[in-house]
Amino acid sequence: MLKEQRKIIYDNKLDIEVISFIGIHQSFSKHFHDYYVIGFIKEGNRTLICNSKQYNIKNNGILLINPNDYHQCEGIEEKELNYTAIHISKKVMSNLVTEIFKSHKTVIFNKTVIYDKFLLDYLEKLSYLILSNTETLEKEELFYIVLKELLENYADFKISDDSKTLKIKEVCDYLESNYGNDITLNDLSKIGYLSKYHLIRIFTKEKGITPYKYLELYRINQAKKMLQKEKSILEVAIKCGFSDQSHFTNLFKKTIGITPKQYQVIFKERENRNE
Repeated sequence: MLKEQRKIIYDNKLDIEVISFIGIHQSFSKHFHDYYVIGFIKEGNRTLICNSKQYNIKNNGILLINPNDYHQCEGIEEKELNYTAIHISKKVMSNLVTEIFKSHKTVIFNKTVIYDKFLLDYLEKLSYLILSNTETLEKEELFYIVLKELLENYADFKISDDSKTLKIKEVCDYLESNYGNDITLNDLSKIGYLSKYHLIRIFTKEKGITPYKYLELYRINQAKKMLQKEKSILEVAIKCGFSDQSHFTNLFKKTIGITPKQYQVIFKERENRNE
């Protein structure tokens, strides 16, 4: 049995985040990210549900998750998971698309799980260089090679709004602007000009989760940013609208894979290395 390892590195040069989980058994409940995820599984078959579609991922499978794609996964046969992922913000991806393709359109991955040995080899090498804090020309070259290969073969380019309807977009905007406050269903009903029941039904059909779950996951994404600034965990929990620190910690670990404290320590260690 491998000793469990969890690692997160933010590469300032490339402006991307890389996570590595080795020897873990954890399942991840339904959640979304506000960034692109390019991940690969070296060991530990997993069942992934993304946007209501189920995938059984084998070793060497590559995952492509778009911002706001709702997904969850769990292990098969209690096998240990060895997983690495690159996280790219929407802003960085937009800049890359403009630089590589001279286009200002939005990127949408059109595949969720792929098996591509050529791409996997490059992803493994790139993630190794990033996780080992290597500053080389090779790392930057690999990053562009990986992105160009991915975008040419597994992505569509479109001008689109993330929300299918204006009403639900307005509700999401309200949740995101007021995530640190108490929000009631009555508040959302007025924003969306819908009855409470129809708001829940339409929102869930459109986004794949309820308004409350959307709010929780948005709070977690904001909490990550605050933790990087070394704010106390209690302060972050309060500012993000959680009723208590315990609830915040449990949800954070279930969603991100590590506790808020572990997340903060990893980033502090990274900053110390960069000084």
